[in-house]
Amino acid sequence: MCKDFLKILKRPVCIITITIIVILAIAISLLVHFIHHSKKHEVTPIDTLNKTTTKNAAITISNDNNVQTSTSNQSVFSNFNTSLNTGRSNFGSVLLANGQVLVAGGLINSSFLTSGTEVYTSTGWQFATPMKAARNYHTVTAFANNTK
Repeated sequence: MCKDFLKILKRPVCIITITIIVILAIAISLLVHFIHHSKKHEVTPIDTLNKTTTKNAAITISNDNNVQTSTSNQSVFSNFNTSLNTGRSNFGSVLLANGQVLVAGGLINSSFLTSGTEVYTSTGWQFATPMKAARNYHTVTAFANNTK
């Protein structure tokens, strides 16, 4: 009777042991896969940068991991301490040759499309001539002076 009891007891122990080994093998292989792929596709976080230059050097302006780099010989300021006159999202923006920043279009309150534009100067945000058509999710490109 004692031998029969041990045989019955060994089956569940064997099944539990094999199940634990299989679960550990799967967990270890997933962990190795995750570690390998996370290092392969690793992205270095970018801190908020504010740099100003007056020589022919790269100007980097970044905020919330969005980076823009430009080469300019103009004095550029990038410490935006005032908000836009009209809050917006999904707008287009560009660093102009004179060091000013143009913001155009976008969504106001997540639903109203605007054609309004603003320019950041040394005195803060100034309204500019609006676009002919309202836009959002668009790009803005700065061209050389007197080009169309």
